[in-house]
Amino acid sequence: MREKPKIPNIELGKKLGRGVEKHVYENANNPDKVVMVYDRGFGIKAFPEVPRARFYLMNILNLLYPKVFRHIDIATAQSENILEYFITDNIELGPIHKRILELNEKINENHRDELVRQEREKLTNAIRKNPQYKRFLEILEEVGMYVSSGGVDANITNFAQNQKGEMMYIDTIDPFGPEPIAGQIYLRFNDEVLKSRILQNLKGDEQSRALDYLKRIEQLLGEVNSRLAEKNKKYSD
Repeated sequence: MREKPKIPNIELGKKLGRGVEKHVYENANNPDKVVMVYDRGFGIKAFPEVPRARFYLMNILNLLYPKVFRHIDIATAQSENILEYFITDNIELGPIHKRILELNEKINENHRDELVRQEREKLTNAIRKNPQYKRFLEILEEVGMYVSSGGVDANITNFAQNQKGEMMYIDTIDPFGPEPIAGQIYLRFNDEVLKSRILQNLKGDEQSRALDYLKRIEQLLGEVNSRLAEKNKKYSD
């Protein structure tokens, strides 16, 4: 069993769920919030610029579509094997998604249980037919996100319906591609399309903040590619 990580100034409560890269805990200091703790990955996922870029991208999306994407309060990178963590709103899940989480845990314990897999598949197929899920895929196109291979993870388990039946994206989106191409990392979205959407949909302070966040993502991309160039030069010397 994974030992509960220690995070400065934050007390982690009960574990609410887990994914391939992360574990989600109650925030014992604030029950209205949850803490998403990511394991340190390899390659660019170990770079400190990555969580900061995620922070900015998720908050741009929250400004554009606050009913679909949660605001991220804190994003930080740790040293050693933890990685990064985010603090965001705690969503009271509806019964379908609570059941999916229960089934996911059972599958993690015994991946050969076909009855459990069949039940989960039945529930996730129902979500795929939900107009709110289809609307989410449209939103990704509106903001220039790439959903194909190497793009945004639109997996059903990254969504949840709250008690009101509203569907939200409950994961975070990496703004950078997973692997370098010709020695460089690229954005997982079309920044000109996203900028156009910001100018079209937001006004005043919200527009200024979103444009600033986008500029910072682009700056962080440059920093990541500088790191990669230095690393490649070191290995080639």
